[in-house]
Amino acid sequence: MQEPTQTDNEFSMTSEAARALEVAPTTLIGWERQRKIRVIRTTNGRRLFPKSEIERIKRERAEAKRA
Repeated sequence: MQEPTQTDNEFSMTSEAARALEVAPTTLIGWERQRKIRVIRTTNGRRLFPKSEIERIKRERAEAKRA
């Protein structure tokens, strides 16, 4: 398992990331399994979503709405 190398404020836990993306936490877990979003796992198994990934998904979703 990989430990985060960025500062804690550059990551969101599942519930916070789900709120930011306006999806259910289970959706994020599904995206992780489908490898649509990069997730870092802590040694105790918690998911940490890099804020850069959240912003990437937001941009992709906004572009898809415009298309």
